Amino acid sequence: MVVLVKIEEVVSTKKCYELLTKGKLRTQDKNTLKDLHKSVIKTGAHVANYHFGEDPLHSYNCCKRLQAKNSSVSKLESKVRNYLLYEDYQELDIKNCAVSILLNIIKNNKDNFTDTELHLIQNYFLNKEDYKEKYIDLIPLFTREEFKTFVDLRQKIINMPQYKQHKKNAKSTNLDGSTLSNIICDLEKDIMLCVKNYLDEKNIKSSSIIYDGIFVDNKEEIDVEDVESFIKENLNLEIVFNLKQIEEPDPTELFEEYNYEFGKKDEEEKKTPLQKF
Repeated sequence: MVVLVKIEEVVSTKKCYELLTKGKLRTQDKNTLKDLHKSVIKTGAHVANYHFGEDPLHSYNCCKRLQAKNSSVSKLESKVRNYLLYEDYQELDIKNCAVSILLNIIKNNKDNFTDTELHLIQNYFLNKEDYKEKYIDLIPLFTREEFKTFVDLRQKIINMPQYKQHKKNAKSTNLDGSTLSNIICDLEKDIMLCVKNYLDEKNIKSSSIIYDGIFVDNKEEIDVEDVESFIKENLNLEIVFNLKQIEEPDPTELFEEYNYEFGKKDEEEKKTPLQKF
C-alpha cells in the first residue's frame, strides 16, 4: 500500500503509562498504547503512516478509507483516545460528511440532476438531526416517493464517467450502495489530505486523522472559513467544517478505581512495570 501522508502523533507518556497500568483496555488498545509510549519516549513523537485501504470496521460494503497502516491514536477506542487527547487537542471535522459530499457532487453536475433530487439531499443536510431521531425511533427516513428519488439520484452518480472505476471494488451483493460508498470515501480522503496540507502550510500542529476529522493542537487558532476557502480553491468543493473540543471521558469507564485528584489508584500501591504488559 502506498503511504499518502505521514503524521507525527505526540501524546502524554504519563497518560499512556496510567492507562497501561491501571486501565480497563482491549488487547489491541494495550498494544497501540505500548507503541505510542515507546516512540514518544524514544524520539518525541510516534509516526503514523496513512494509506487508502479497506476499512475493517466497514468491510460490509468494501469501502476504502484514509487510515493508518501502523499503530496510531486513530485506532484506539474512542474513550481511550479522548482521555489521551482532550486536554491538548481539538477536533476539526467535516459537517455531515457523506451528505455534504453528495450535495457537492450534485451541485457540480447540475445538468445531470433534477431540482427534486437536489432539494432531497439539501433537506437531509440541513435537518440531519431530525433524520437521526427517525432512525432511532425506527421510522422510515424517506417516503416511498423520496426513496425512489434517492435511488434515481444514486444511479446517476455511480454511472457518471469519472466515478465508474469505483464499481470494480464494490461488493456484488450491494453493488450500487457499495459503489456510492466508495465514491464518497474517496472524496473524503481527498478532502482530509487537503486539510492536512493546509495545516502544514500554516505551520499548525496537527495529529491523527480519523476518517472525516483531524486533531489539532489546542493552542492553535484555526480560521475555519479559511480552511473551507482552501478546500474550495483546491478541490472545487464547498465543505463546512466544525471545530470542537474533545469531550472529557468518564474516568470510571477507564479505570477500576479512580482518584479524582491524581487520576490513579492509591499512590502507595506498587506500580506494575510497563514491560509486563
